[in-house]
Amino acid sequence: MAEKDADVENGRVAGPRPAGWASAALKGLRTSLRPQSGHGELLEAGNGSCHASMKSSISRVASMKPGASSTGGLMGPNTVFSGGAESIVSAVKSMRRASMIMQHAHGGNNAPALGAKSGSLASYFYAPHPTPGTGITISPDGDYMIRFGYGPDMRLMRTSTGSVAATLSQSVGHVRFATFSSDGEYIVAATDDCRLLVWNVPLAVSGGRAAKSLVANIDVGLEPLAYCLLSPNKQTVLSCDDDGQLELWSVKQGVMVRRFDVSFAAKRARFSPDGSHIIACSDFDIQVALCNVETGEVLHAETFDELMECRNKASYCISEDGSKVLVYVTDHCYSYNVAIFDTQTLSFQKLMVSGGSLVHAEFSEDGADFVVTGRDDKIHVYDTVTGTLVVTLAGHRSDVLYCHVTSDRRHAISGDNSGHVMLWDVDRGECILRMQAHHAPVLWCGITKDCSRAVTLDNEGHAYLWFLDAQVVFDVLRQQSDQLCCLDMVPGTQSMVVGYSDGLVKCWRSSYGAISMHWSLNKHDGKAIECVAVSPNAQLTASASQSGLIVVAQVSTGAVLAELRELSSRVTSLAFAADSSVLVSAAQDGAIVVWSTASLSTQAPLHRLRVPGDAEIKTCAVTITGGMLVAGCTNGCVYAFSLHTGALQYSLATEVPLRTVIFSTCGKLIATGAADGNVRLYDANTGALKSYFVGNASTLNTLFFQGTIVGQGVDSSLVSVCARQAVTWDMAKGSKSKVADFVADLNGLFHNSTMSNRMFVNHHGLSLFDPLLEAALYDMREYEKHPGDSFLFRDGTAHITGGVHHQPMVMFTPPSTTVHMLVGENGGARSLDFSADGHMLISGNLRGELTIFNVVILWDWRTQSQLALLTGHQAPVMSVDMSLNGTVMVSGDKDGMLIVWDAVVLVPQQIVAAHEGPVLCCSVSPDGSRVRPALTTLLSMSALLLTPLPRPPPATLMSTLLTSELLFHNPHQPPSSLVPV
Repeated sequence: MAEKDADVENGRVAGPRPAGWASAALKGLRTSLRPQSGHGELLEAGNGSCHASMKSSISRVASMKPGASSTGGLMGPNTVFSGGAESIVSAVKSMRRASMIMQHAHGGNNAPALGAKSGSLASYFYAPHPTPGTGITISPDGDYMIRFGYGPDMRLMRTSTGSVAATLSQSVGHVRFATFSSDGEYIVAATDDCRLLVWNVPLAVSGGRAAKSLVANIDVGLEPLAYCLLSPNKQTVLSCDDDGQLELWSVKQGVMVRRFDVSFAAKRARFSPDGSHIIACSDFDIQVALCNVETGEVLHAETFDELMECRNKASYCISEDGSKVLVYVTDHCYSYNVAIFDTQTLSFQKLMVSGGSLVHAEFSEDGADFVVTGRDDKIHVYDTVTGTLVVTLAGHRSDVLYCHVTSDRRHAISGDNSGHVMLWDVDRGECILRMQAHHAPVLWCGITKDCSRAVTLDNEGHAYLWFLDAQVVFDVLRQQSDQLCCLDMVPGTQSMVVGYSDGLVKCWRSSYGAISMHWSLNKHDGKAIECVAVSPNAQLTASASQSGLIVVAQVSTGAVLAELRELSSRVTSLAFAADSSVLVSAAQDGAIVVWSTASLSTQAPLHRLRVPGDAEIKTCAVTITGGMLVAGCTNGCVYAFSLHTGALQYSLATEVPLRTVIFSTCGKLIATGAADGNVRLYDANTGALKSYFVGNASTLNTLFFQGTIVGQGVDSSLVSVCARQAVTWDMAKGSKSKVADFVADLNGLFHNSTMSNRMFVNHHGLSLFDPLLEAALYDMREYEKHPGDSFLFRDGTAHITGGVHHQPMVMFTPPSTTVHMLVGENGGARSLDFSADGHMLISGNLRGELTIFNVVILWDWRTQSQLALLTGHQAPVMSVDMSLNGTVMVSGDKDGMLIVWDAVVLVPQQIVAAHEGPVLCCSVSPDGSRVRPALTTLLSMSALLLTPLPRPPPATLMSTLLTSELLFHNPHQPPSSLVPV
């Protein structure tokens, strides 16, 4: 063998050459040459000479024809290469790199763009890698992470925000592997153009030139590297190539120090904490070897014969301190599938875990425990020393593919085959949070030491940086959860101001994952808080109660600055201007009072305004420039006032009660959300109607704009939220781009349901939904008092703006009870209808009676009570309907009779013989002036009748609310052709 190596070194190959002789010869060259001469370069600051020489070498070789070289051609059968062995190595390496450059020139392997988006719950970025589930590493302190894979660059990213701190690019080939040093000061990377790169993280983050932060650029020969590690003393780098050869390289000199001649091809390795030993794990033979770093001697080799039958499915995990090696088999076994090897005592114990079917195993960071995941949808935590089961974590609904335990062993994070991620309390064995955004199996996940951030990666390269400190919203809403009325986040902080039904206003703040009450305010005489608002500069908070009192306080201390008593009825809206200079308040009786925040102590308002007709104001908004305010009313009108003069500039009229009005981010558009679930967009300057979006399933309670179109300064999308859906509209196309359905799904019926551009936010507890990323965060803990029963969630959903990037998110929760027998209805209910505001339920029964229930809060049946029992029908009631303004009810019976009722005083208005057969469907127009009864036979739907009604009195009982259009109409006679009476 020595003679053959000598012949190869001298450029000769003697004797007949078998198939594959060229690769064998080159491998022999690599074996014989590299101990004598390392092909590494140490880059001094500002010195890029070696990179320039490499480029010149590439330029010489790039024009070569296949099989030729600048020295007369590569060796073929019966030929002798005159340039010597070193020329062969140089030529082959140059051709490899030239090929890589040409591939990059054609764009085929360029590193993909980050494609980053930052929402309220997470930041998204693209991190593809040839090996799915790799390509991201978090620093030991959790401050940074690196993204690598296709392409020569690496992105150093901040975990706090997801922003790019530095781009590290010095190689030609793809970055195959990268990791941090044990203290996080350095990054070492391996590329497929056979180079080792070492970067200084502080220098890279400081923004210095790339040559300053690049500590070493080492050429390791011909074989691409599979992984690499920086030694504890940071003087050497351990590398392993695709053939499993372990080698030690000098960082300073750029040359190979030593090759470790273990008896197997290595798959994984690690330094001992003191750097004196290397633990190496085999690829196919299920062996572990301990090697001396100074001498390269193999001190001990252990073979696990009990697992040998499944050796091609063996995987390894080495503890951080190097004292334990976990050997496990990822194939189904009927006996032992785990061995724990102690590198101190050189002994091991055998276990059978997870029913003999493992997917992943990993040590906790202190090595005291290890976790295994299997195909039983569970996570099992074992004690490393005794091998006993500590706790089983159950909650996933598909195979758990990865699990990571924090350094303090208190928390774990896991990802499954359906794309769901869960955060666990290991001590209690309970799931804390569930994260939903991935649509592919999650193959890797990590978490920072303080549990404020988590990173997840699926097999399609989609990565999410989760802001777990959004949990503060869950923690706050768990306090007095049944008394919640309204809330607002303090911009740029983890603090929240919450109003309660007992009249208290509290400021909560979060610190190191724990919440505390910062201050409490009791100035509303026990009256429920209707609304709260925090100024954009985070200095002031305003709260208003049912009595009309507005209290303005400092956010920092809770000190009361003013008690404003200009409004005499229930306050329905509070809004600060974008510059926090103005506070706008609106009341149920149509009054609007505008205050200057600079002169609150005088209690003298800037303007006292009133909408025409004293219509009830539901919402108001101030343009970003502070020049205009708009008020949306339950009579369907929008009124625009000048904030400078107080003059009414224009009004916009619709037929449907409005629930929300906002300005676009640029201030050019006004968006209104109505009780019919539709959105109208107006020009803010002229009031002209620009667009009309028809889409949500029920009454809108929230609108917000998000994103901007580059170069145009306008918003790219609009989100409309009702009790059941969040619809994202593409502003440019005027169509739906995404829909999220909110489902009370205790049994997980929809957890795998996916449709094009549609997702389900399904949970029985409290959920946060990020429309920008279609990400959802679920509180998995049990509630002492369910927040779904509170006034805050009277419409099913609420919205809040928060998170690192201060983006809007939707809060959703169903009530604690969704099924209850309605007491008093024992006549065989045949038809049902809710009032528009959801406060009343009308039931028609087989005895011809109409029963009206007061349910107070939609879905909270525990407070139901019977208000009235209306008699008049002489046959079973087959259909009922209530007008949108709550003034008129209509009912039809089996004999074809139709009765129109006054819903305010609960007496009949008209009795009409509508059909000869049963009235199976009837509908009343939103204003109560028109009625459609319908006769349905087994064969057809026909004989529609339009019955004019006298105009109803002004709405008094249910004037605020909620459903929309005619439920039934003749397709041959469109509603637009019907003339109201």
